[in-house]
Amino acid sequence: MAFSKRLKKEKKSIKVSFNITDAILTSLFTESSLITREYLKKIREFYNFVNKENYKNDPDLYIRIVLIEEILRYALDEKVRDFLLIYESILNNSSDKDKIIEVSENIRENVKFFSNQEILFLNNFIRSQIRYSYLLNYATDFSELSGKILSEDYDNFSEIAETFNKKIREVNTLLILNKKKDKFESENFYTKDEDFKDNLDETLKKINSEEQCIKTGIRKLNDLFGGGFKKQNLYCIFAVPEKWKSGFLLNTVLWGAKYNDFIPKDKTKTPTILYLNLENSKRQTLERKISYLFGDIDSKTLTSEKIYDKMVEEKIIKDNLNISFVYNPSQSLDINDIKDIIEKEEEENNNEVCFLVVDYLRRIASNRLEKYNSDPYIDLGNKTDDLANLAKELDIPIVTASQLNRSADELVEKYEESEQGDVGKKLNRSKSSDSRRIVDNIDYGISINIEYNTEEELYYLTILSIKHRGKRSKNLLKYFTHPFEKNNGMRLVEDVNLNKSASKKSVYNEDSSDRKNKLKLVQKASIERFTYSNDGREIKKNIIEDFDER
Repeated sequence: MAFSKRLKKEKKSIKVSFNITDAILTSLFTESSLITREYLKKIREFYNFVNKENYKNDPDLYIRIVLIEEILRYALDEKVRDFLLIYESILNNSSDKDKIIEVSENIRENVKFFSNQEILFLNNFIRSQIRYSYLLNYATDFSELSGKILSEDYDNFSEIAETFNKKIREVNTLLILNKKKDKFESENFYTKDEDFKDNLDETLKKINSEEQCIKTGIRKLNDLFGGGFKKQNLYCIFAVPEKWKSGFLLNTVLWGAKYNDFIPKDKTKTPTILYLNLENSKRQTLERKISYLFGDIDSKTLTSEKIYDKMVEEKIIKDNLNISFVYNPSQSLDINDIKDIIEKEEEENNNEVCFLVVDYLRRIASNRLEKYNSDPYIDLGNKTDDLANLAKELDIPIVTASQLNRSADELVEKYEESEQGDVGKKLNRSKSSDSRRIVDNIDYGISINIEYNTEEELYYLTILSIKHRGKRSKNLLKYFTHPFEKNNGMRLVEDVNLNKSASKKSVYNEDSSDRKNKLKLVQKASIERFTYSNDGREIKKNIIEDFDER
């Protein structure tokens, strides 16, 4: 600790270029949400290491440093938030108005093309310069020592070598300390900090902003998720094989497009929903989209124009939104590849990914070393851990899916054979997965199942909450069922804009006398199967035949 404190007291110096200073000054006049008090404080800290008197011979650079210092004084000390007002105040109190006007004209041109990507670069640049500024002092020391060795300007080579070794150990210690610093440093806050109240105000606005939630097409599902899919949260949909995991994820993408207006952090980019599919090809995904739009219809009767017009009509295609459908084979992408795809969207396509849907968890490749990868359940936990961190890093919601375990598969099969309803109520956390770490790492999790109501001749999706990190209301349904559209196995009844929810507490109506009689027979069959295990199959067969007759 003493070593660390001693080093911090040493004089540090940072050299600054015109281009970096001009970019920092321009960033202050953008309307980006990334221009926070923390960003301003980091800029001040950076220029505290700069001796502006060294740049008086460069008037263009010098005036920009002075302007930055003055802007920061108004914004941080006087707490003036309007940067244009700050500029007017500086201009009125300056003896070099012509020079300031000239600089402001340049800024006006530059700010038109300034994106969040540049601000993120500047933020990272400033942080690294501050964090590693001590290397400038050590560079001077190493240069002097190297000069003495090369010119043989020493009395005792052992002393020179020992001094060199000491400096190397000091630098190595500092590098290790800095590497251990959390990459999410901006997430830290301190109640005694003078800016805590402002930090609290900014965070509260983000929490209460409607932009924080991406609504689904189902009212009860939005209620369950506290309004919709929230930024920085990871959601996982659990189901047994062939029970609509991919269908739910595709609907999630379409709901995102239809019922939300996305606002990118960077106003120069197009907000984008990225649907990363590691299971279904372009053809398979398109077939499902056609089913969603037109129901059970022969696709040969459709044209590309009709499909496109329907997507526009349903507001899936919008002028101010892009949906990127990206297919890669199973196990071909790990978390780093997913990051690369997102970066490519931004850099090459000028798209900002605001919502990520991954189909599905097990098909993501591991980015861990093979020797740490032998247990598939640990591996699944690692993958959810990676996705949860990515959601926080990108400040977006991420939705994926995973299979329920074998006991859930057997339970669903048993219920289907006996025509017993609401098996979804039984698909709780113990059935969610053989990897407990999946549930630990996600923020919200639901199990789903498809069931058929023979009385209504209608399919229902059962939904059970198995993980809920947020605040839960007393009146919030933990389990509910929601109908599919008639003759459409890819589309639920979307009630988000209706006056009344289409969801129900049960697949069957609770007052259904026929259903109650049927359940009594099932219970009787279960008792008889338990008592007479040898001929249990025959009893079960007879009971089911009796159901059919009734």
